[in-house]
Amino acid sequence: MLRSEIYKTLSGCINGIESCREHSPYDRFYNRSDDSLRFTFHVRASNNRAISQGRECASADEREIVIGVVKRYAPIAQIMDCTN
Repeated sequence: MLRSEIYKTLSGCINGIESCREHSPYDRFYNRSDDSLRFTFHVRASNNRAISQGRECASADEREIVIGVVKRYAPIAQIMDCTN
């Protein structure tokens, strides 16, 4: 549902995940954008820096459904280290 920048270290990745967990439940940290046929969103931190980007949606309604899922589940998502 979300993607982010590529991290150079595992600790940087964990910090990014924790920031997303912290900010994702609150609507004020979501920036929504529409351009003709694309409906996207970003989750932003308190300093207004993008933490993650949501997937492209076909409509504004679909985007709101995806945001609702992220708000509900991102704070409790388990971390899986797939680097090994």
